[in-house]
Amino acid sequence: MDYLDGTALNINCEEYGKTWNRIFDDKNRKKQDRPFLECLQQEKVERDPLDAFLENTDSSILSQEVQKVKKILDNILRGSNTPAWVECRRKASNSEERPRNFTPVELARFIKSRSTSDISDGDVIRRLIFIRQLDLDFVYNLATTSSWNEVLALRPAIRRHLMREAAINVHVPHTGFATFRLELSLPYLILEKRDRSQPSTADEGHGIERLETDLAFLDTESGQVDGPARFSIWKAHETVLVFGCDTSEWTGYAFSARCPSMNEGQDLDHESDDEDDNNDGMLHEDLFATGDTNYDDQQILDANSPIWDPRVYFLCVLAIRAKIIYEQYVYLIRTLASGIEGWIRSIYAVRKPWTVPNAKTNTLQWGEEIDQIQEVLHALKTHLQSTLAVWARFSGVGGDISFFSDMVDTKSRCALRDIREIFADLMFQQQKLAGIDQTLDDATKALKRASDAQNHQLAQQTLRLNKEINTIALDSQRSVAETNRTTKVNVQVSEKSLY
Repeated sequence: MDYLDGTALNINCEEYGKTWNRIFDDKNRKKQDRPFLECLQQEKVERDPLDAFLENTDSSILSQEVQKVKKILDNILRGSNTPAWVECRRKASNSEERPRNFTPVELARFIKSRSTSDISDGDVIRRLIFIRQLDLDFVYNLATTSSWNEVLALRPAIRRHLMREAAINVHVPHTGFATFRLELSLPYLILEKRDRSQPSTADEGHGIERLETDLAFLDTESGQVDGPARFSIWKAHETVLVFGCDTSEWTGYAFSARCPSMNEGQDLDHESDDEDDNNDGMLHEDLFATGDTNYDDQQILDANSPIWDPRVYFLCVLAIRAKIIYEQYVYLIRTLASGIEGWIRSIYAVRKPWTVPNAKTNTLQWGEEIDQIQEVLHALKTHLQSTLAVWARFSGVGGDISFFSDMVDTKSRCALRDIREIFADLMFQQQKLAGIDQTLDDATKALKRASDAQNHQLAQQTLRLNKEINTIALDSQRSVAETNRTTKVNVQVSEKSLY
């Protein structure tokens, strides 16, 4: 197994202190974990459970980051109709509970029962929880029912998710309780395109920000009868967290923040009919891995063939989620490039307006449109840079990829190969953005030259007009002088005739 730059991974990785602790092969959860609220009571901590969950501090004053997180939660509509998707499996008994949809209160009961349940020595339990709309109700119930080690894992993941921060990391503390935490947190952009007949999707109460841009002037489908489509660009986010005290019992959490239209009319309850369940050849999609995104690929995980190793599962999910995000970027960049290409033709058309009867001449409007395109390009470049930066840190020499250095199974190696290819493709998309940026810069310069030429032509016309006005004024002055001279002569003649 190699690093991204081709450097061979040190099998032990001891010089970086990033080796997978074999203590995780033992059962540690019962020995090292207690309910979070019980720990607070024993320590006589008199704080709101939500505040203690979001920040471990003795101060009564919350940090600015946590205050911002709470403000974000306050702005998310509570009582959402989108439930949490939960799946729990046991390996030894080969028992399979059908995925269930839980409200925040029902999820709290499930988590609380997990804290008191027993596990046999030869069994493995895998719990997956997918919360598509993370609101205050879900966070509060997680805070009041999770264990101490679960809170240590959930606290940074939820804060990063709500703050839209990028991260791909593995956390294995060198001291204290033996725990592991595998985390993926990636912000990205989603292009939502609707016909003009469709109303715009409101963003209030969904906890997701929309770029304040109007790209309707970018006509990507010139043949549309109703005119160009409407565009909305959303700042989305995907978070996946896999953690535990040992590999025999671990939990996965996934949170998503996407444009509201992606959640409209969707039901996380994908239970099949009994007839389908009896079909042994049926492939059942692992919704935790795909995030219920209608992921169209041959490499989806089969829920009927669960992966029990948390590291293998994390790598497979990372490969799928990264591919989904990559496809969103490809669609957005391709659509943007297509629209800009047609828009730029109108920029160059101003140099020869007689060849294009409908060419724009309002350079002020062009300037405003350039500002909007640059805002979108800036957001794209910023999101891609943060994503590629955390990948470079994860996959570089001494990065957290070292925690996977001992893995030689086929699924892990294939997942790592796919992940590398996806991030290499993302780098190519970043280069395409640079090309679009350069094209826009060239068009801006062309517009400036055209504007300067128009201004020069207008100045020349103004100069000629001024000359004509001056000529007319001189002629008028001469006429007045001639009139005055004639009048004076007439007066003199009249005076002589009187004598």
